[in-house]
Amino acid sequence: MLSRISIRSKITIVLVILLVAMTGMGLFAIRQMQAINANAVDIQTNWMPSVRVLGDLRAGVITYRNVIREHMLSELIEEKLAQEKTLETVVEANMKARQTYEKMITSPEERALYNEWVETWESYKKGTQEVMALSRKAAGSYPREAHDLNTTTVNLIGIKSDNILKKDIDLNNKGADLAGQEATNSYNTAFMLVAIMLGAAVLIGCVVGFYLVRDVSRGITSIVTPMKALGEGDLTAVVPHQGEKTEIGTMADT
Repeated sequence: MLSRISIRSKITIVLVILLVAMTGMGLFAIRQMQAINANAVDIQTNWMPSVRVLGDLRAGVITYRNVIREHMLSELIEEKLAQEKTLETVVEANMKARQTYEKMITSPEERALYNEWVETWESYKKGTQEVMALSRKAAGSYPREAHDLNTTTVNLIGIKSDNILKKDIDLNNKGADLAGQEATNSYNTAFMLVAIMLGAAVLIGCVVGFYLVRDVSRGITSIVTPMKALGEGDLTAVVPHQGEKTEIGTMADT
């Protein structure tokens, strides 16, 4: 039945099959690249900025707590007041970091952690005001009351707030790692499937090409042999494919 199809039609079918396969591979590759790009953008615009700002905020929190310790260790009232001035700049920097981070929060879980941290941190700051008041009162001597309050109560709140902030940082790191893993998986999947599709296309092309060459060769041989016999005077030789609307049929008719 396939011998009734013209060579031009066969070649056209092969080209169409190859074009469809190439188009399919191209579209699939583009789709996978879009997925990889989406994950990369997610890391670049969401997770990494959040991790960076949270890192700045955590550094500011540590600085705040260090200033409180320095306040208690300072003997002169002037030194204590200087520490309080330093604390004002730390609070201002922390507030800017908080305002920046608040705009980056994207999930309810992240929002809940941040709200919990804010509540705990504000409680800690309130406690440090009492600690500094006791520390100022004890200027020139060892601030035992301030130290005891900080050790037994306020510092514990500070540790709790640090742990909450660390959970928030871990959440963002986990999100960045997940997005990175998804990008890696998308790349690996795309590479594997494109390689399979390419191999299949090459195999199909080779098989179809081999069949096409063999079919054309057989068709030509099938008419050349009887024509040669006719030329040698064998009038019983029958030329096949006569009347067929193909290139081989046209050759047979002549």
